[in-house]
Amino acid sequence: MAAASISLFVIFFVLIILSIPIAISLALSTIISLLFLGGLDSIPLILIPQKLFASTDAFSLLAIPYFIFAGNIIVEAGIASRLVQFFYSFTHTITGGMAHVCTLACMFFAALSGSSAANAAAIGKAMIPQMEKHNYDRAFSGALIAAAGCIGMIIPPSIAMVVFAMTAEVSVAKLFLGGFIPGVIIGLGIMIVTYMVSKKNGYVGSGRKLDIKEIMGSFKDAFWALTLPVIVLGGIYLGIFTATEAAAISVFYSIFLGIIYREINMEKIWNAAKISFIESSTIILLMGCAAIFGWLMVSLSIPQKVASGILGLSTNKLVIMFLITFIYLIAGCFANPSAAIVLLVPIFLPLVQKLGIDLIYFGVFTVVALSIGMITPPVGPDLFVITPIAGVSFESIVLKVIPFILVMIIVTIILIFLPGLITFLPDVFLN
Repeated sequence: MAAASISLFVIFFVLIILSIPIAISLALSTIISLLFLGGLDSIPLILIPQKLFASTDAFSLLAIPYFIFAGNIIVEAGIASRLVQFFYSFTHTITGGMAHVCTLACMFFAALSGSSAANAAAIGKAMIPQMEKHNYDRAFSGALIAAAGCIGMIIPPSIAMVVFAMTAEVSVAKLFLGGFIPGVIIGLGIMIVTYMVSKKNGYVGSGRKLDIKEIMGSFKDAFWALTLPVIVLGGIYLGIFTATEAAAISVFYSIFLGIIYREINMEKIWNAAKISFIESSTIILLMGCAAIFGWLMVSLSIPQKVASGILGLSTNKLVIMFLITFIYLIAGCFANPSAAIVLLVPIFLPLVQKLGIDLIYFGVFTVVALSIGMITPPVGPDLFVITPIAGVSFESIVLKVIPFILVMIIVTIILIFLPGLITFLPDVFLN
């Protein structure tokens, strides 16, 4: 038992160091560790494909490919440019107005795509050329959009929250609702930093007065895009359809938007479908391989041993939440959020349940903490997405993104002390 427990993690980390994909590393480390339990003849090989298939044979999982597909269609349809124009119509007068548009657009686009990388890519393509025309530093623009893109993981719909819901067997709708306030707080924090940087560097407003006619015109142009989150999220919370059905509806509505705006064609839909197939397959394969890894962990009582060991050191919830946060921050530097969730959450669940921590709170907190990894080297997926779009070096964006990382860490710490910021909306509307 001890040999298998040790080998499970040692082999996994060795494979990761050798640059083996995380899903394959999870599966191989599980199979090899089973050898330590009694040799090849005693391995119930049939259980491995059964467990893998059973973990991905769930109606709720369909939400992942649907939300990814919807997000990619929205990117292909150029809807982001209309949102940008609408937000700019009433923010252009203030210091850093163009930069604030990035954050507002990312916050709203988060309610359309559910993906941090899609968020950053769509807004980056629409905004960075415009920001350069207004004399914004391209590295700062890229760092801002990469950071604001992280909100795509937090404000619903969120693919990471669907992964957590499947892993911990909790309500997707409650997780979605719990992400609203933290997402808005992070957005406001980013806007405060943006204002300070803009004032220091002379990124002034347009000098023009607000034009109601311009605002109404841009609102009319963006109207159909603005209705998408209302229809999708409103339908979930009013009980009209489930999160999975909402994801399917978002696909059809996104195609409808592309037709309305005359921006979509079969080639773009096919391109979005191919990208979505690859992204969805990666996540679902990861969840399946993580399921067999988790099955062996539970069989070896590893989560229970971890919980007992940590509780032996301290039973203070704050201390343990800070410890979990530290682990999340480290994990986020090397693994994408979905991978970190399927690997770490099964280990922490017994500990969290023994402490009586609300699982909806823990789920949203997990996503917020892991979202920091999207802009943290050496992985930092959003940084790699935005670097070629911004046309600057990776290192220059990393330097500019540090203040935004600090904002997200501060918000994460606030959530430790004020869990009600997460649980308030689910408790009021869904209990």
